[in-house]
Amino acid sequence: MLQSTVYEQELLDKIENLMKQQDNIKKIIQKNYIASHKILPKKKSTIIVAPINPESSLDIQSMKGVTGAAYKDAFILYLDPNYDQDVLAYTTAHEYHHLVLMDTPDFSLNTTLNSVIFEGKADAFADRIVKGVTNPWNVAMDEATKKHVALLVNSYEVSQLDFVLGNEQKEIPRWSNYMLGRDILNHYFESHPDQSIADWTYTDQTDILKGYKYQKILEQ
Repeated sequence: MLQSTVYEQELLDKIENLMKQQDNIKKIIQKNYIASHKILPKKKSTIIVAPINPESSLDIQSMKGVTGAAYKDAFILYLDPNYDQDVLAYTTAHEYHHLVLMDTPDFSLNTTLNSVIFEGKADAFADRIVKGVTNPWNVAMDEATKKHVALLVNSYEVSQLDFVLGNEQKEIPRWSNYMLGRDILNHYFESHPDQSIADWTYTDQTDILKGYKYQKILEQ
């Protein structure tokens, strides 16, 4: 996403257009950062806004002009000039939650299962900060697909990228880690309806999976 592009003028046009909207972009980010921070305080974080690379392979239309990436103490929001304001608000909360978990001593994303829970928690958090936003992965998988995806989570022949971008040959739908993560967290909330956001944010992966239909498959 941060690579150079041969479409220099198109990138410059995007930047110019986004600069004209800078005040509104900043207002949306600040509002939802503050709302997120009130629930889960974090001492240090940096937010970077960047234009979508014209050569990006992401289907940015299905994501309504917004995507993000989180790193230690920082996240980047990639925007198309025709970004959806509600999705920007949601993505701000989602990426903020990633930073909070990255601060924990035992944080790790070295397995696909880690990524599944990580994304499920971030979506659950963003759902509570920004109401009524539907992402392209906010759909239910049928049970056959869900079981198939669960069986591949620990496969050495399947990468985390396969779960994000999809892989037709391996019959993995796009956004599978997000969809499976949402399903796991929804199951957890059914069993723990009164738990606070802070409590389930810091609940470890083993406890999150307890009683889930495909728990044994995922923990192999």
